[in-house]
Amino acid sequence: MKAPGRTHPIAEGSPASCGSWTSGHCAIPDYSGNNMFQTLGNIAADPRVGLLFVDFDTGTTLQLTGKARLLWDRPDFAELKGAERAVEIQIEEIVETQGHGPLGWRFREYSPFNPR
Repeated sequence: MKAPGRTHPIAEGSPASCGSWTSGHCAIPDYSGNNMFQTLGNIAADPRVGLLFVDFDTGTTLQLTGKARLLWDRPDFAELKGAERAVEIQIEEIVETQGHGPLGWRFREYSPFNPR
């Protein structure tokens, strides 16, 4: 069950949006130009976060909730090529909801600010 209170939505897309995965953790890179500073400030004030990944073809969603930690020192996120900062999330809950689509949404394109 999710922790009480609000969570900050910090990433939408595919689980590949998280630059690295380890047991119970994921790290999201922050690149120049993707304007996450307001979100980073919110996380500094309240580390509870939520991520939503949507499969637009099937309507399946993957929701992650947990506690985030800002990574400012390059050695802490060296595996995230090109990132200037990162957000590490200790995952507390994962909820997958399958086939509740079509959602009426469609994928258009990846953000030009996120390197591939």
